[in-house]
Formats: sequence, structure tokens, C-alpha cells
Amino acid sequence: METKLTTLPCFNPFILDGREIHTINVYEGGKIVTSFRWIGSNNIYKSISLDIPVKNARKIDLTRKDAFIVLHERNKYGNTYDLYLPARVVNLQTLETKERETWNYKYIDRIYTITVKGVKKIPAIELGRVIRKEVAGEFTENVTTTICAEKTQLLKKCEEIAEKFNPCLFSKISAVEVRYLLEKFNITEK
Repeated sequence: METKLTTLPCFNPFILDGREIHTINVYEGGKIVTSFRWIGSNNIYKSISLDIPVKNARKIDLTRKDAFIVLHERNKYGNTYDLYLPARVVNLQTLETKERETWNYKYIDRIYTITVKGVKKIPAIELGRVIRKEVAGEFTENVTTTICAEKTQLLKKCEEIAEKFNPCLFSKISAVEVRYLLEKFNITEK
């Protein structure tokens, strides 16, 4: 039995049998390996076909060997669900591990490749205009998961200064605000 995830124009999340998918989790060996909400910065798929039926579940059980869906959240706009797929369904492969750093955190990202069958919206030029052509097939996509995030020394310093400043001020100052002050002023403690 085939299961089909679809999307709507101008709405990124996937839809499964009329239910909005909040997160797609890929699991293996009793743990979630990677998660994603959609593929690309703007969902580039019109639909994805899975060669496995998706069953309803009341609770998360990562020792299962099948695809299942669990309620994520009930809200006034409707329910959202989390989809759990065994790694074999999307042919999950580890591509590489990369480090990246911002001013406040050092990250370790693991990049995986997944294989999906579906209809992809690919940019093409037609009559001098860029359009999105729909192409059906099997595609390999990259999915990135942050596996570790560590505070930088600068963030730790800014948090420490903010902690010392806050008792002296009428409002709270954040580590981000301290960072901007450090860029503009030479601040020293007496």
C-alpha cells in the first residue's frame, strides 16, 4: 500500500489524509536519527510517495518497525501530527559531520541524505520567466540535524556581565544587549 504526503500552494507543511504534519521524524535503533518539517527553504515537493502504510498510534514507540503518526498538538486552528518513519523507508545515509560557529554557539551538524519518490517543483526558464516545473521521480535530498550545541566563551562572558548588571538596573539586560555594549564601549568592572 502506498501512502502519499501532499502540500498546498503557499503552505509548507506536508498533509497526510487531511492531517497537517508538524514534523517528520526518521528513527532507527530505538532513537530519532533526524527530523525535518519540509524539504528545502520553501517546500520543493508537491507530493511524496511512501511504499509503506502509515498507522495511527496513541504513543511514540521507536522500537516499532513501521511508519506511524502521533498527535503533536491540538489548538484552535486544528490538530497537527508527527510522522515517524523507519530509516530504511527513506534510505537514510550519513553524508558528513560539520562544525559551524556563530558568536554565541558552536554547533556540530550531521548531514544525512534521504531518498524520496514524489513530484518535485524544479525552477526552469520558459519564455524568459522563471517557473516551477513539476517533475516526478526519485530524488536524493540532504537533511541537516544539529547533534551538539555548545556556548562560546563570548556568550558565557556576556551572560556573566548581564548577571552582574541586572541587580544595578531597573530592567533586565540580556547577553545579546551586553554583546552590543561590548562592541561599542570598553566596559570594565570596578
